[in-house]
Amino acid sequence: MKRYCFNCDMETASNVSVENLETVIDGEKIAFKGRIAKCAHCGEEIYDAELSDGNIMAANAVYRKRKDLISVEEINQLLQKYNIGKKPLALLLGWGEATLLRYFDGFTPRREYSEQLRELMNPYKMLKIYQQNKDKITNVAGNKLLQRINEEIATNTSGDKVQEVAHFFLSKIDVESGEVITPLKLQKLVYYAQAWFLALFARPLFNDSFEAWQHGPVVRKLYFHYKEFGFNPLPKVDVLTKTVFTAEELSLLEMVNSVYCKYDARFLERMSHAEKPWIDARGGCGNGDICDNIIPENEIHDYFSAIVYQKDIKDAKGMERHIVDVMYS
Repeated sequence: MKRYCFNCDMETASNVSVENLETVIDGEKIAFKGRIAKCAHCGEEIYDAELSDGNIMAANAVYRKRKDLISVEEINQLLQKYNIGKKPLALLLGWGEATLLRYFDGFTPRREYSEQLRELMNPYKMLKIYQQNKDKITNVAGNKLLQRINEEIATNTSGDKVQEVAHFFLSKIDVESGEVITPLKLQKLVYYAQAWFLALFARPLFNDSFEAWQHGPVVRKLYFHYKEFGFNPLPKVDVLTKTVFTAEELSLLEMVNSVYCKYDARFLERMSHAEKPWIDARGGCGNGDICDNIIPENEIHDYFSAIVYQKDIKDAKGMERHIVDVMYS
């Protein structure tokens, strides 16, 4: 291929070779493998826009890997995962389309942009962004995205009963009234669903165990599933397979939701701290001590069964009486 050689001042044949190159990005020296064109006549380097762009991408790829920044391949995986185009994704994020396109051209994203893109691999994070900014994209793009989000959530949790219980409560969030469920609150809702089901039906709603953590009973895998949200609100989900629940299970879940969901996470935390199963499982641990002791299922059953018997609890009103007794008596 002929290229213009400034030294020879003419179009001349050229040879392309792979060489060890260096450049500086953000003050750091980056060594990388690049492609250089040289004049076949005089041997001097010849500028080639395509090769130059490729070298920029190669250098930035090395820099991204060193700094653990999102790669072009990962961004492409994100687009494929959610069946979304570059422009709709940029609009959802509140970025200019050119900003995202530059990253596909090999330019290095700032760390905060890299982290924001990586977070979206979590379908709950993508769902939250969609719910916040869906008016910024077309209905067609939004519907395709929502379908893929729901498919991802369903695939990740298919056949997991405790996760289906969590989805039940997340599907009940009243967004218009400002209702909020954080990961901490969700753990408590799932705990009280299990506790009352054990008491009223003498069998567990699901088989996962609770541990006596600092902030109350916790199902460990639920903690890691929603860990990225910290103390922030979880998005409302539409993925709910009601067929996994029996009529009595759904009835109990509706009851727990109507009674407990109006309280915030800290109130529910304090309530669990005032009840015997969590207290006993903690043993001699102080309030701030790390503890992963299992709260035995039989102790949860015995404690709440006794309450059911003593207070004749059969419905939501009975659960409300228990809350008043624990928290206000």
